[in-house]
Amino acid sequence: MRSFSDRLEGYLANKANSPCFCEVFMTDYFCIGRIVKPHGIKGEVVIAPDTPDILNFKRIKEMTLEKNGKKQSVKVNSVKFFKGTVIVGFEEVNDMNEAEKLRNWEVIIKREDASPLGENEFYVADMIGADIIDENGNKLGEFKDILDTAGGRIMVFESTLVTNKKGNPKEMLVPYIPQYILNKDIENRKIMIKVIPGLLD
Repeated sequence: MRSFSDRLEGYLANKANSPCFCEVFMTDYFCIGRIVKPHGIKGEVVIAPDTPDILNFKRIKEMTLEKNGKKQSVKVNSVKFFKGTVIVGFEEVNDMNEAEKLRNWEVIIKREDASPLGENEFYVADMIGADIIDENGNKLGEFKDILDTAGGRIMVFESTLVTNKKGNPKEMLVPYIPQYILNKDIENRKIMIKVIPGLLD
């Protein structure tokens, strides 16, 4: 099993190459990936997914592409998977030159097109800013993200107790497993964690 420090390195690498640059976290829309390059000569594109359920791409009929404030609605006509990426064809894009113009555009979907939630699950967008508390109810920080790394899922929160060298709230990392995530109160926007030794240093 990889150590937590190894997972930290994986998180930092993942964050640096996060598919969603601008973090489109809204209540009605979700960013599920980023177009990284064209694929072939027929206008298909390769998407780096930012969702644990990439099979949901098969169920999505329409997407919104966004970059630097510009938006473009597209209809999906084909979806394939290859080595962790998603290859998508759009009705409006018919050749490689048109696909090249979409490099680094965000892929946005409507809330109703997101993967259904299971019991005690939540959409990351809905919990951003939620209180992270310890077993005694003391606030430790605010929820920021959940990342999928090679070592497993990791929850990221901004500490209200510890700052970085620049004096800003320090990002804290906790393995997103029942051993450390003790309770998720979605209605009241609180997540209780087991404090890892050294976490608050």
